[in-house]
Amino acid sequence: MAYKEEREKRKAAENAIRTRAKQLLREHKKKYKCTSGSKKKDFKEMLESIPNIKDYSFMFIRKPEDWVSKSFNIERQKIDFINWCLCEYKTPKFLYKVFIYGRKLDLSPVHFNDKHTFINWFILIGQGESFYKNSKHIFTKKEAHLFLNAPEENSILENIWWSRCRARNFPAKMTSWFCKNNSNLNWRNKWWLEVLDFYSKNLNDLDINTLQDTLDYLKRIKDLDNSFSLKGRTLGSVIKLSNEWHRLQQAAKFGSHLKWVGIPVESWKFEDKNNGIEWTIEQILNSKDLYKEGRKMRHCVYSYVGACAKGETAIFSLKNNLYEHCVTIEVVKNEITQMRGKFNRLPKIAERNIIRRWATQNRLCFGNWL
Repeated sequence: MAYKEEREKRKAAENAIRTRAKQLLREHKKKYKCTSGSKKKDFKEMLESIPNIKDYSFMFIRKPEDWVSKSFNIERQKIDFINWCLCEYKTPKFLYKVFIYGRKLDLSPVHFNDKHTFINWFILIGQGESFYKNSKHIFTKKEAHLFLNAPEENSILENIWWSRCRARNFPAKMTSWFCKNNSNLNWRNKWWLEVLDFYSKNLNDLDINTLQDTLDYLKRIKDLDNSFSLKGRTLGSVIKLSNEWHRLQQAAKFGSHLKWVGIPVESWKFEDKNNGIEWTIEQILNSKDLYKEGRKMRHCVYSYVGACAKGETAIFSLKNNLYEHCVTIEVVKNEITQMRGKFNRLPKIAERNIIRRWATQNRLCFGNWL
């Protein structure tokens, strides 16, 4: 008897908890509805809040005015509205960025007109057309399949290169480095397909450091000599040319003085009391200091002066009270992409630990290829 009473009391208590939870949920939803920016929008608001979509109204498969929001989340509402107007079939999530971010989409002047191409791809896929048949002048069948299944966290440009690298059997880490750091390459230029084909034939002898160095060289040499070709060349001969080019860069006379703003990361100090070593990391913000860094470290960081001036990359110098210069660090979009010591050596364990501490404090992440 006592057992039954105890069980009934427990059930009553559980029911009271459920009732109270439901009440709190209703109150939360009521409050959430009234919160600015967290409400259900009508179709007119959605048409205004999604750049570019009105330009493609002739492709709508449903009337915008018949759309009803099912969510309070603004981004989900946008996706649902885009699907309602334009899609009959599932579309890769990363392609929605061309609508959702609109004018904020990070496209360089080289890729400015690509926005309309990406929108056309989105509509083709969403309305059941064959993506490969409509893009076979750009992608092979394998590349097209990989592109449609590319990582959703990447940008559209990054996934173009991701699909091309994976189609050529690039290792995952090498693919990740290439698409994150070279997405602004002109993907319509067949020269870069020649470069990828060249690397794919030499994957057994290629590592990320060699890829980084030789790709820096190939980017510059093609600008200087448009007739330059990789046909008939071996990886060894390209490495030799790259090393010679890097040597000339180190010996180059200091050019015009440039300054830049850099990224919002302040100078950093750390004292290792166990070893009595004081570490500092400072951002390089002018061409004179960048030139000095390259001369001291015997590497080609000075060739990045143009990218620094344009805000495409940021360079930092790790030093301590024992050695004037230890490691040069490259940061692109809050991600550490390269770390090189003197003569392009890799960072020592102690240096890497210090860089990791600095990165954590400044909310920077390591590229997964490092």
